[in-house]
Amino acid sequence: MPAPGEQATDTYGRCTQYEALLTEYAPTIGWDVDKMSHIMWRESRCTPTLYSVTRDSGLLQINKINWDDLSKQFGVSVTKEALYDPVLNIKSAAVLCEAWDKHGYSCYHPWGG
Repeated sequence: MPAPGEQATDTYGRCTQYEALLTEYAPTIGWDVDKMSHIMWRESRCTPTLYSVTRDSGLLQINKINWDDLSKQFGVSVTKEALYDPVLNIKSAAVLCEAWDKHGYSCYHPWGG
């Protein structure tokens, strides 16, 4: 697993250590890995165990409001701690990306894009 934290990135402002995972687990509609890496930096500074006061969890700060739907989607309990796993966090972001796209919004809508 890649080293966590902003000190482990090769490029300031991106989470380069997680870009292979962003590529591997991209949604079927695709996403811009560089953009998602930048969003990840902005959201968590590449820290997979970050939990915010707004109940957002992990690298891409997946909000608690989505946990039940994601649990049904994956067939596992999606919790604050489960989302500390970079793979589950990125897979969850991909599901959210596709959901927003199906509703006519940008894939990046959950992150202000």
